[in-house]
Amino acid sequence: MINSGCVIYILLIVLLYWFWQRMRARSFEDLLDRSTREHHQVQQVHRRHPQGGSWREFQSWMNEEETRFENGADDIFGVPI
Repeated sequence: MINSGCVIYILLIVLLYWFWQRMRARSFEDLLDRSTREHHQVQQVHRRHPQGGSWREFQSWMNEEETRFENGADDIFGVPI
């Protein structure tokens, strides 16, 4: 049986490496801004579609929200930009 401590350390190293790869060339503020934007985008989709839907519908709704934001919609977060 494999020692569970080794497995946990390997998973920790893999996660740290993955996080490091994702944040390269970005500041902490950039990461926070991106996660905040994505959080508000998901909230907006849930507000518009409270009954939910399939995974494909959700993905298309998220793409629509992203397009609205890129086209300059000023109410994507519920407040003026």
